[in-house]
Amino acid sequence: MTASEYRYMATIAKLSARDGAARMTDVAAELGFARASVYKKFCLLEQQGLIVKRDDKSVVMTAEGEKRFAEQTRLCDVCAEMLAQKTGMSEALLKYDAIAVSGVLSRRCVTALMAKREE
Repeated sequence: MTASEYRYMATIAKLSARDGAARMTDVAAELGFARASVYKKFCLLEQQGLIVKRDDKSVVMTAEGEKRFAEQTRLCDVCAEMLAQKTGMSEALLKYDAIAVSGVLSRRCVTALMAKREE
C-alpha cells in the first residue's frame, strides 16, 4: 500500500468510526483535496478490493481493506519505532515519515522488519 493510499484508508477508517461510513466530500475536506481527486482514488481503492462504494456515495472498507490497513498500520508503527531508535526523535514526530517509508518497502523488507520486531 502506498503512502497516499494509506492516508486515504486512515481517513476512511477515522470517518467510518465516527459516522459508520466515509463520504467523498468529508474525505476531501479532511485531506484538503478536490472531490475529483478523491473520486479517482476511491475508484483505484475499489479496483484493488479495499473499499466498496455505496449508493449514497459513501464508502466502507472491505474485509480485505481492513486487513491490509491493519497490516500497514503495524508496519508504520515498526518503522516509526526504528526511526526513533536511530534518530532519538519521538515516534509521534516520525509518524508521517514512517508512513512514507513503509509505502515504498519491498515485501521482502517488510517481512524481515516484522520478524525482527517479534524477536
